[in-house]
Amino acid sequence: EEGKVIADRPFNVASICRASMGPNAVVQDEWGGDPNHLTFVLAPSGAGDQQFLVDMTSVARHAEGYIPADRIQGRDAISSDSGSKSGVASFSAVEVVRQIVQPNAGGSGGAPRGGGGGSPTSVKTVDTTTIYTRVDDETIEALQRTATFAVASPSQDPYKAALLEKLGNRAVDVREYRVVYRLRRRLRNE
Repeated sequence: EEGKVIADRPFNVASICRASMGPNAVVQDEWGGDPNHLTFVLAPSGAGDQQFLVDMTSVARHAEGYIPADRIQGRDAISSDSGSKSGVASFSAVEVVRQIVQPNAGGSGGAPRGGGGGSPTSVKTVDTTTIYTRVDDETIEALQRTATFAVASPSQDPYKAALLEKLGNRAVDVREYRVVYRLRRRLRNE
């Protein structure tokens, strides 16, 4: 969209929500400028009139660049036409997010408030690892793996808490994605 910064976190999360839950899934988003915290009110298609308050807090991040072995050995594996001037051909980024999902009592786009009827509160830890590789000056490819771990919460019924304990530290959902980023236009230095 014109005027949007594609690399901004609220845009990316809202886009993923719309793609996976329907075009009208995002009722409201709230971002106070803290890069570690986002809040959304979502109305997934197929959920009837039920809305959910989703609170996402990043609790850990790590990034690391990789230099190709033949570049370390003195051979120029990346040409000046298509490679990175820094010599880094790819890098990985890891982020761990604590996600709390609860019914939204605000409804109809009102101020986000937790509580209300419907589904109980769900607490998850989402671990996302992405490896980005520069293909050329206009293309970056990424392989992403997202693993979701259920977390016990005080409001859970004892049966569900026992099931979570039995799971141990195993993911309840793992997804893998291939993402391609392409340059649409260059900004000019003025």
